[in-house]
Amino acid sequence: SADIWSLGCLLFELLAGRYLFQDDDFGTFWARITGRMQGTDQDVVSDANVERLEGCTPLVEFIRYMLVREPQHRPTISAVLRRYRIAAAEALKWRSKTADAEGGRAGGDSGEPVT
Repeated sequence: SADIWSLGCLLFELLAGRYLFQDDDFGTFWARITGRMQGTDQDVVSDANVERLEGCTPLVEFIRYMLVREPQHRPTISAVLRRYRIAAAEALKWRSKTADAEGGRAGGDSGEPVT
């Protein structure tokens, strides 16, 4: 289950270009990871980090799926792989809709999910 958590963090970092949990203060860092953060933004993927993923709901939900704070409730690697295939296809559809709404499709993408 630690590997699933790590995979979720790594995926976010690869897509966003920054650490998922990036706080100068260790207390804040610990509180965000453990869910003991005071205030409204207790989600593992903060609102600011959702913006870093350009609001791509399928990607955000897939990362949240892996980042369950209680290890015994995290998905298995088999479940993650099944969910990945769905999330990748949904993310490509989302990206296509977003590009179409902005007046054109982003170049260099074949439209096929990576398996």
